Amino acid sequence: MKRSYSLPVTIIILAAFLVLVNLVSAMVFRHARVDLTSEKLYTLSPGTKNILEKLEDRLRFKFYLTGDQMKDLPSIQLYSTRVKEMIEEYVKLSGGKVSLAMLDPKPDTEEEEVAQKYGLQKVPLQGGRSLYMGLVISDESGNDEVIPFFNPEREEFLEYDISKAVVNVSNPEKKVVGILSPLPVMGDNMPTQLRAAYGGGSEPWAVVSQLRQLYRVKEIDIDAQAIDEDVDILMLVHPKGLSPATRMAIDQYLLKGGRIVAFIDPNCEADMPPPDPENPYAGLTYDRTSGAEDLLASWGLSMKKDELAADLNLAANVRSQSYRVVPYPVYLNMDGESVNSGEVITAGIESLLFASAGALTATQAGGDLEIVPLLQTTEEA
Repeated sequence: MKRSYSLPVTIIILAAFLVLVNLVSAMVFRHARVDLTSEKLYTLSPGTKNILEKLEDRLRFKFYLTGDQMKDLPSIQLYSTRVKEMIEEYVKLSGGKVSLAMLDPKPDTEEEEVAQKYGLQKVPLQGGRSLYMGLVISDESGNDEVIPFFNPEREEFLEYDISKAVVNVSNPEKKVVGILSPLPVMGDNMPTQLRAAYGGGSEPWAVVSQLRQLYRVKEIDIDAQAIDEDVDILMLVHPKGLSPATRMAIDQYLLKGGRIVAFIDPNCEADMPPPDPENPYAGLTYDRTSGAEDLLASWGLSMKKDELAADLNLAANVRSQSYRVVPYPVYLNMDGESVNSGEVITAGIESLLFASAGALTATQAGGDLEIVPLLQTTEEA
């Protein structure tokens, strides 16, 4: 005998079934989230997952957000939601090692006072309002790492900024940057007779002062027979005149897993010849090449020491001897499409000026060498 159900009864049964499914899903998959965005905005990278897996101490995330200030700012509200959900992914994937506290630093409250103590950025809005949207990460030892404000312009680096903060607070001891250079980049012990040639004074170069704010910087002797084991990153700045033993030490450092940042130049304008009263034209014949051909060759790269990069499309304007402003194609004003905005190192940079730059070329096809240009010339180079 066949059973028959009226349409209203069928609808009621289906509705009850859907309610039951939702209740079960809410209970079973309460902490589950599926990332359906095409860009996988909420899926953390393998690198971040590896950082979270290796956490030794518990971390506390304190997310300061003045939510009631964004009611008529839908774009900021949407972005703050993304930041919050990204942070929640860190908590979920940490295996219980990361906890989250949401704090609303309203004006003239204790929360705002604490936010200001941490150095969080107070962004003014229209109508006399202000917005906090920053993160404080603390470990069990009392070390803090602060992201003062989540700038929407850095949205593509949101995960990078948070992961960097996690690494910094998990490893409070500063990394060591070793600098090896024949140039007076460290500014120490400069002979008095050379101060005029290098612009006066023996202050460290600006880049060194900046590095010291984040790292422990140490000078590597130009004739070093070995690179110290505590050096996390070796910076080679115009490595001219290195002995075979020093070159071998650099290669050994790299083979052991070391990391190198090399600034190599076919015509280093900062490399000035020592004063020679008997030969005022010594600078005209002085060799300013970095002379690192063998180092580059071992890394699968080459840079011709007798060639400069020139580009009419990127030529900077300079004043000639006749006081006319003319384009100078070997001074490159790198901007726009010449700058790789997709890489963290160069993201946000609007313009860079390069004087007498060289051009790197890969000499190994395939293999393990990966080249990611940060700056490059145009087709008119």
